[in-house]
Amino acid sequence: MLVLLQASAAVQHTYEIYSGSNFDISSFVNVERVDTNIRELRRGRAAGPDGLCAEHLQFSHPILCVLLSFLVRLMLFYSYVPDAFGVGMIIPLLKGDNCDSTVADNYRAITISPCISKVFEMCLHDGFCQWLDTDELQFGFKKGKGCRDAIFTLRGIVNNIHNNGSTAVICALDVSKAFDKMNHCASYLKLMARDIPKCFLDVIINWYSKCFAYVRWGSFVSNQFQIWSGVRQGGVLSPCLFAVFIDSIISKLRAAGHGAYIGKFDFDCLLYADDILMVSHSITAMQTMLNICSLEAEHLDFTFNTAKSVALRTGPRYRHACAQLSLSGTKITYVDQFKYLGLC
Repeated sequence: MLVLLQASAAVQHTYEIYSGSNFDISSFVNVERVDTNIRELRRGRAAGPDGLCAEHLQFSHPILCVLLSFLVRLMLFYSYVPDAFGVGMIIPLLKGDNCDSTVADNYRAITISPCISKVFEMCLHDGFCQWLDTDELQFGFKKGKGCRDAIFTLRGIVNNIHNNGSTAVICALDVSKAFDKMNHCASYLKLMARDIPKCFLDVIINWYSKCFAYVRWGSFVSNQFQIWSGVRQGGVLSPCLFAVFIDSIISKLRAAGHGAYIGKFDFDCLLYADDILMVSHSITAMQTMLNICSLEAEHLDFTFNTAKSVALRTGPRYRHACAQLSLSGTKITYVDQFKYLGLC
């Protein structure tokens, strides 16, 4: 029986009575699908902890695809992934060429996962994508959508507010270490709320119960340590799982109905991964939306970085003095401009 690590009694109870949607594992994946996913792996990437890279799989004997298709079905049937699938190799990289290499904050970490585990994740995504779909206002992690779509949508919303003679209120919220602090149990609850097949849920629980990593610095490696929260960096499914985890912010704001409207369509907030941008026509409505975000953050066990979260007003009365906005009990700063997805 699977044990939900660090789970509350409520989560345990929900899991014990959960059945999920029906799913036919026997027809889940075939040799052609595995072969397609292997060919989609990017070449020229560093080898994983097992020493394998995409080229090893792509130029191997065709029988490998047959064996891997059996392996994928067996892992899903028994709700078990190999321990090696949970091991990641962390490599610290300087954020820029001119950064001081003696300052720890100047480094960003990338994690390299086993190549075969990526193929397995790609197969899972193909089979369960209908349960992992998120709101259309989430522009990150979606094929055919990107930064340009989010920026175009934002401009359309703001122009519509201006054309109606109102002043637009925009808040850009920063989530503290969003991907690293995602609560696993909260993520499982989100998946169960979508009635996702139990076989998928069990595989994810098993996988995240054995997440370990070690740091490689030159020719030196550290001891392994277990990771208790956050998505698996470098994992193919990680962006989808995070998008599902944070999707409730959009649904809660939609239900409240305090955001901007264009005709009958509401555009309360725009999400690109963990970048949250909210737009409204008044300060009062924006404060209500901020309160909703604060409560949802508490419910999901993550925090906002209020020092990096800012507010901006644009329109005919943008210079007029107005009430202070607050997020999670802390006042946020009004600015004249800020960067959104790399653009001012």
